[in-house]
Amino acid sequence: MIAADALTGKLMELRALRDKRAELDVERKKMTEELEKRNAELVEYFEHNDLQQMRLEGAGLFYVARTSFPEIEDKQAVQEWLEAKGDLDLIMTFNTSKFRAYFNEKVENNDDLPPKCNQFIKTEIRMRRN
Repeated sequence: MIAADALTGKLMELRALRDKRAELDVERKKMTEELEKRNAELVEYFEHNDLQQMRLEGAGLFYVARTSFPEIEDKQAVQEWLEAKGDLDLIMTFNTSKFRAYFNEKVENNDDLPPKCNQFIKTEIRMRRN
């Protein structure tokens, strides 16, 4: 329990913490934008020069990674398609991770894909430290 005489101080601490968090959020957003820009430059360089990976002493292994994601334009159409296919376990939960695995399996096997659902491939430079 907070004593009445300490209340003002605690409220001011709360305000200061929230202000600091807001500042950090702005800084994080700027940093994320810079990381995305740098990543795009490096992906372009790696692809243009047919590089798959590069090891830097003291920094680690940098490599190109491609990750496939489903882009769902119409969730209802996808759910109806799953129901028609009999994939009831996916309909009941519509768990994003499960659906992504299901979708990627369909892509790998060249099976029919759900309507209003496209493949998005995210390409990025990842890193493993030494």
